[in-house]
Amino acid sequence: MKANSKVRARVMDTVTRLFYEQGFQATGINQIIEESEVAKASLYEHFPSKEAILQAYLEDATAQWRSEFEEFCKGKAAGDKTILALFDYRKFLAVKRGFKGCTFIRVVYEMPNLDKAALEVILRHKEYIRKMLKENIALLPSRRSPKEVEELAEMIVSLYEGCGVQSSLERSARSIDSARKIAQKLLE
Repeated sequence: MKANSKVRARVMDTVTRLFYEQGFQATGINQIIEESEVAKASLYEHFPSKEAILQAYLEDATAQWRSEFEEFCKGKAAGDKTILALFDYRKFLAVKRGFKGCTFIRVVYEMPNLDKAALEVILRHKEYIRKMLKENIALLPSRRSPKEVEELAEMIVSLYEGCGVQSSLERSARSIDSARKIAQKLLE
C-alpha cells in the first residue's frame, strides 16, 4: 500500500464515523484533519474539497453495503429468500448502528440541495436495490408480467425505505419486522 493511500484510508475511516455520527455539515475540515492525523496539504492532495470527501464517503459506503449484503445473502436461494434478506440485512444494520438510519437517506435529509454528483451516487445505490428486487421477483414461481414485476419491486422498495425511516423514529426493529411480513405476503 502506498503512503498516500494510507492517508486516504485514514481520512475515510474518520469521515465514515464522523459523517454518520454527527452529520456532514457538523463535521469540519479541521476536525477531519485532527482526528485522521493527516496534514492539511495531504488531505487536499487527495480531496480538493469537502464535497469531494462526501463523494468518496458515499462511494465507499455503496461498495461496503453491496459487499456486506452479498456476503449476508450467501447460502440463501435467489428469489424470495434474497428479497426477504434485504429486510433482515436492514434490521441487522439498524440494530448494529443504534437505529440511526440509512447512511444515504441521512445525507439526503441533512442536505436537501445535495450536489448532483453526490446525489447520483445515492440514486445508483437505490437503483441497485431496485434492480436486485426485479431480478429476484422474476425468479419466483408465479408468473408476472414485466409491468407486474416493476410494480411489485416499487412496492417493496417503498416498504424497505419506509421501514428504515420508521425504525429510526421508533428506535426499534418493529417496523422492519412488519415490513418484512408484508413483503412476504406480497411475494406469495
